[in-house]
Amino acid sequence: MQASRDVNRRPTIVTVTPNTAIDLVIEVDEYVPGTTIRSTASHNFPAGKGICVAYALSRLGSAATVTGFVGRQSHAAFEALSSDLLKMCMIEVPGYTRTNVTIFDRSAASETHLQTEGYGVSEQHVADLRAVLGQLVLEEDLVVISGSIPQGMSAGAVRDLIEDVHVLGATTLLDSSGLALRSGVLARPTIIKPNLQELGDLCGGTVRSEQAWIVEQSRRLNALGIRCVITSRGSEGIIVCDATRGAWSARIDPSRVWHGATAGVGSGDALVAGIAKAWLEGTELSAAMRFAVACAVSNLGSRRPGGIDLAEVRALEAAVYVDEIKG
Repeated sequence: MQASRDVNRRPTIVTVTPNTAIDLVIEVDEYVPGTTIRSTASHNFPAGKGICVAYALSRLGSAATVTGFVGRQSHAAFEALSSDLLKMCMIEVPGYTRTNVTIFDRSAASETHLQTEGYGVSEQHVADLRAVLGQLVLEEDLVVISGSIPQGMSAGAVRDLIEDVHVLGATTLLDSSGLALRSGVLARPTIIKPNLQELGDLCGGTVRSEQAWIVEQSRRLNALGIRCVITSRGSEGIIVCDATRGAWSARIDPSRVWHGATAGVGSGDALVAGIAKAWLEGTELSAAMRFAVACAVSNLGSRRPGGIDLAEVRALEAAVYVDEIKG
């Protein structure tokens, strides 16, 4: 059953993270496999893509409601994120939340990622998540469904979540991969944010980086009923294909990019946070693209995924070039 809307409650962003994680970031002067290495710094954070999106939103001064699964032994770490801007509504499941380890090599400015398996969920847990969304989500909200799915959750459940949210009259943004992305797309989410590999997986054929290929594949997805396809291309920025507003590219002046302590960890989530905030506020497309790219770049200087700085974002916006793609 859908909750009735409080007339004083403005539309908000709800993030869904089925497969939460504890991110452990270890910094070393030089990473040499097979040797003993002493770290220069280490940091651990409650994470998972939707969690990082919500944290980035809070750094932008925007409220978000956060749900998803969390291992019983790790629940307290996630509840500690609660604040005036972040409302935590996590669903506890047996076991531990997985730990993802990132080793950042300062000498090469490169990252090595180690991902572990965490908790599993049951059909009842998935039903509980759907019920929680039914209580949290109101018409005109924006729901961000991010990341991978845990053991026991079928890819079809992602499609079900999106369909549930659409029945409630809310907008959906899907940022996932593999079977979860392919299944979710069948429910025609409002917005998707694939990278190049994920776009290729959706559309078939050889993955290419040319602008024309990205636009062609994105327009195929538009034709299926997905209003906006935002393809992230790392240092090359983003390409946006909107069914009503055309195709556009955005990238930042390379001289404004600082490769910080954690390089790209969380930058995709910061990009999604910028997209979600701009979309909910009805920001004009070119301005929204500048803002989202600036959010992703600001994250490069943060040790914490999603730990962007609003003042820096505003300063970076002027260095983002946005161009319409003709044809």
